[in-house]
Parts: sequence; structure tokens; C-alpha cells
Amino acid sequence: MSPTAWTIATIAGVGVTTALAVVAARLLARRGKIEGENEIVGWMFSGLVVVGAVFLAFVVFSVYERYSELRQATTEEASQLVVVYRDTQDFSEPARTNAQYALHKYAEDVMTKEWRSHGLLLAHTSGDALNPVWAAYRSRVGADPNGAPESRLHDLEHVRHLRHLAGETSLPGGFWPLLIGGAGVTIIAALFFSMERAVVQVVLTTLMAMMLTGTLLLISALNRPFTGPIPISQRPFQHAVLNFTALDITVNR
Repeated sequence: MSPTAWTIATIAGVGVTTALAVVAARLLARRGKIEGENEIVGWMFSGLVVVGAVFLAFVVFSVYERYSELRQATTEEASQLVVVYRDTQDFSEPARTNAQYALHKYAEDVMTKEWRSHGLLLAHTSGDALNPVWAAYRSRVGADPNGAPESRLHDLEHVRHLRHLAGETSLPGGFWPLLIGGAGVTIIAALFFSMERAVVQVVLTTLMAMMLTGTLLLISALNRPFTGPIPISQRPFQHAVLNFTALDITVNR
């Protein structure tokens, strides 16, 4: 099942379950209905909704801000990759060919391997993906550790590790019991209302439960920016690789 289909099925399942729960709660409520009960439930329910809404808004903002920062970091890394590739056009052979091949390989490794490994703390069994690029830089005639090309390659490595380190962070586990428990408590509290028209209560409570479920699924998706159902796009790196070809064409004319 695709992530989209799974999300729709989950929200729909919660909606159906909530609708059945409302019907069952109304049938049970008929046996012991007390006048003025709705006013008390409404007062408590309002407090739950306010606290829950503020908490949800804070969490959604936090995870989306991190998602946006990672997307920006990925774009900056891809653009820096193009700048570094242009620097290699002034290198002597074979350093130029070796460096350009290593940059192509680096972009490919990022998209095919590193994207799936974000969020996992794995022991390294091979050298860093930029090691061959550094080796090519150091092998060229007139290599200078403090030169401008080395400085820009250093900047590329800097944004690369920012992406890695930011990708390892996630919403603290202690938030999830509060998020799920708060949503559950809010839905259960809504069952204690006793509206005159059953269809109104069923529809409103079901819509609220579906909205809360969708919000929790959104938080979960944004909390996995590279491996979740809405991953950060690889298009900046794909664009960078296409630009490699464009730069080579310009040089060869």
C-alpha cells in the first residue's frame, strides 16, 4: 500500500470508528441523562481543545521549521556542488578528470544511498563520499590547502555535514504519548455531549477525529524529512548533475 493510500485508509478508519463510538455513547447516555450535564462537559471540553490546539500548533510549527531548514540546506549543498564543479575546470590533468568523476559519484551516492540512511546512526564501513574529491584536489599541480577552490570545497563539506546532523534530529519521543493521548482524550470528551440531533454530533465529532488524525500523520511525515511519505526532493541534486553537463559543454566550445 502506498503512503498516500495508507494515510487515507487510516483517517477513514478513525472516522468510521469515531462515528460508531458516538452512536454507542448516545444509546448509553439515554439511560442516565442528567439536566445541565452538557454545560459542564462543554466547559471542560473547551479547556481541552484550547490546550490541545496550542500544543499541536507548537509541534507542527517546530517540525515544519526543521523540515524547511533541511530543504534549504539541501538546496544550498546542491548549488555549492555546482560551484565546486566549475572550479575543477581550471585543474590540470589528471586531477581535473578525477575530481569531476568524484563529484559525479558523490552526487549519485547522496541520492541513492545517503537519502535512505538519514535518521539512522550507522557505523561507517567505507570512507567519506568526499574523500576522492579531496584526493583529486590535493593531487593537482599547484595545490594550496588555503586556496579558493579548497575553501569552496570546504564549504561544500560543511553544508553536507549540516544536512547529515540535522537529519539525525527528530521530535523527542516524549512528545508522542502527549500528542496521541491528547487527541484520544479530546475525542472521548466529545462523546459525552448529547446534542438533540444525532446526525450533527456524529458528523462534527467524526470530522474532528479525522482532522486530529491527519494532523498527527502530518507531524509524523514531517518528522522523517528524507524517509517519510513526503520526503525532501532530490531535484536540487538532479539539477546540479544536469548543470555539470552544461558546464562541460561551455568549456568544450
